[in-house]
Amino acid sequence: MKLTQEEKRIKIAEACGVPTRQVCQKCQGEWRTYECEKCDQNGMVEANTPDYFNDLNACHEMEKHVKGIGVPFMDEQARRWFDTLIGVCFKAGEHTFTVCATAAQRAEAFGLTLNLWTPEL
Repeated sequence: MKLTQEEKRIKIAEACGVPTRQVCQKCQGEWRTYECEKCDQNGMVEANTPDYFNDLNACHEMEKHVKGIGVPFMDEQARRWFDTLIGVCFKAGEHTFTVCATAAQRAEAFGLTLNLWTPEL
């Protein structure tokens, strides 16, 4: 089953420990999934989930969750992420350095590296 970009964004946020549920403003920010059972009010607002597919700053924070990035000798996960990023860029027809990868390409490589979804053919 193909995931939407929004579904992928939520999976990335969850992998990074970013809240993705809704918050009840009346209950001082306690996390609730649907209507608040505590105050019986429908005053829910969505938590601010970063836009990993369009924001390079969000990608920078996301990439901190790949073990071994930024150290002199990358570990296995960092090497897999880098190889996946090269593949994502190549598939998109981009023959540039991975440092020029777009936010969408970085987010896709992150999700594939951490097995948050499978590659789309």
